[in-house]
Amino acid sequence: MNPFGHHGHIRPFPLSLLRPDGCADKLTEVLGVLRSLPPTPARRSADHPNDVGHLMRIGTWNVEYANRTRNPDRLAILTARNADIWVLTETHCDLDLSETHGSICSEQRPSLGNDKVNDGSTWVTIWSRFPLVRKIAVPDTRRMVAAIFDAPDGPMVVAGVVLPWHDDVGDEPAEPRPSQWGEHRRVLRDQMPVLLRTLREELSGSRRVIAGDFNSHQAIPYPLSQPYPHDESLRRHLAALLSNDSFTCHTANEMYPLPLPPRLVPLTLVDHVCTDFGPAERLETWSGIDGKSPRLSDHPGVVITLAE
Repeated sequence: MNPFGHHGHIRPFPLSLLRPDGCADKLTEVLGVLRSLPPTPARRSADHPNDVGHLMRIGTWNVEYANRTRNPDRLAILTARNADIWVLTETHCDLDLSETHGSICSEQRPSLGNDKVNDGSTWVTIWSRFPLVRKIAVPDTRRMVAAIFDAPDGPMVVAGVVLPWHDDVGDEPAEPRPSQWGEHRRVLRDQMPVLLRTLREELSGSRRVIAGDFNSHQAIPYPLSQPYPHDESLRRHLAALLSNDSFTCHTANEMYPLPLPPRLVPLTLVDHVCTDFGPAERLETWSGIDGKSPRLSDHPGVVITLAE
């Protein structure tokens, strides 16, 4: 007799077990039944992140400098989306999730004449609900950050990145200036292989996450659109790096949510979450455009849900 029925749902004991006569014997019988039961399956719920065996939620959002005026609204969205791991890009320490998450940041972002960048601005900050084990060395300490976290089912390696935009000249501009997408190509060639190798070798057998603003479509067929290059070389290069290291880009085919930023045609995302966990169970996006000024962001946010 299983008094809990299937899947741990309670069902009543037979009344005969509750009669006064022979209570001790009946109690012994009930306890014997209870001890013979298999463990109740762990509840999986993205709404209850502290439950054993909960669904892992990982999100990324380029918050466009995290202007203080809109940070309460950004924080409300991040809180409602309830991710275990957030990789926030083009962010600021004023956007603070410390009531529920711990953080590690890339180094201070240099302003390079950009008045929207100031003390506390970072290219990447990782916010984690799980305890930090240790930070990991990365090839670019301004545009990348990585660490090992103690997740419920074991160690997990997380890296956050911002890959250069088409006219980006880098944080330490060189002469002659890079051509269009030249800095992006340099990072894919020189730095991304180092980062991926580090994640692979740092903790053998651990689960890995890489997320952030890739400034790159990963959809097939390639969605040609200015200012993105008219060939697939950048997409193919990054896709090959990720695939060869057993990463799945869960966000590759997801479209920008509406409403779109001005002058942007419908495209797939350039902000991505990639893991070696297996397929995502759910994906959610939201627009950074909400009709208010200043806007939340010129990028949408995205959260994926994975079974640990």
